[in-house]
Amino acid sequence: MQFILENVDFKGTRPLISILVPVYNVADILHRCVDSILKQTYKELEVILINDGSTDESGALCDEYEKEDARVKVIHQENTGWCGARSNALDIVKGEWIGFVDSDDYIEPQMYEKLLASAVENGTLISACGFTEHLTDGKLKYYSYPDMPEVMDSSLFLKYRYRGITLGAYVSKLYHHSLFEGTDAVRFDPGCLRMGDRLFESQIMYRTDKFSYFPDTLYHYCRREGSITISPLSDKQMTTFYSLQRVVDVLEQSAPDIVHYAKYKISQIAILFLWNAYDSGGESLQYIPELHKEIRKYPLSYFLSDKIRLKKKLIYMLILISPGLAHRIRRMSKSNEA
Repeated sequence: MQFILENVDFKGTRPLISILVPVYNVADILHRCVDSILKQTYKELEVILINDGSTDESGALCDEYEKEDARVKVIHQENTGWCGARSNALDIVKGEWIGFVDSDDYIEPQMYEKLLASAVENGTLISACGFTEHLTDGKLKYYSYPDMPEVMDSSLFLKYRYRGITLGAYVSKLYHHSLFEGTDAVRFDPGCLRMGDRLFESQIMYRTDKFSYFPDTLYHYCRREGSITISPLSDKQMTTFYSLQRVVDVLEQSAPDIVHYAKYKISQIAILFLWNAYDSGGESLQYIPELHKEIRKYPLSYFLSDKIRLKKKLIYMLILISPGLAHRIRRMSKSNEA
């Protein structure tokens, strides 16, 4: 179905959409992001640029946009990370609907028009579209599922999410402002410097019973160099486990039937980081005891997962006994394959 605003009766003025964009040292690509927002076919926008302590020209560029377009508002703050930046902006938004765009990324001209039309036509507080992932090697990966129904139960989103089917990233969605209000209002945890989106998704999808979806790939998620899986480990990357543990805590209360998906993910990522620590050496080695602890946290969920092959489960057993021995065997196996 084509979602267009001509089919929507707003019964009054067209609602304002607030779009939140954290900005940190992206002066070279900020124009691509902000221009794609200001060129939206839906014009009733409030664009909040949060300059999160940038040390390049990003802050000055934000101020230029504010001078040129009355819809743009700029917040300058000390660096808090993208979670803190978005949470601060949520406290001042005026829009009835709220969207998020990362400053690395850009969007298609009709994205917010179609997301709003989908939400209003289907009577949902969240609408989602497909997206395109731009990998660092120039390849494209499309997240689009044309066979999915237009309206789905919110619990299905997380079931699909943890089984590898992503029905819209959190940035390719539109949210009604009521989801961010009240005593249990959802905010971005500033301690979740990595994978905070997983926690946000787990919290926000259970504040409503359904969401709407259409497969058009209107959001462009652009990866930059410095993937967490290949760079040396850091305290920032290790917050991945804080984020995922919080997801487990949320799902144990709201969706106990799928919490095992989040549990095995902790072990899976901890193993990936373990190999990274051994291969990187140096300061990364200090994280091995903590990674071993995370690997041992939910063994049953890892062993019972139908997403993990038998070979990896056998390797997991060896890691539980001796991570150093497991790494030596892995290294010898790779040498023989070469």
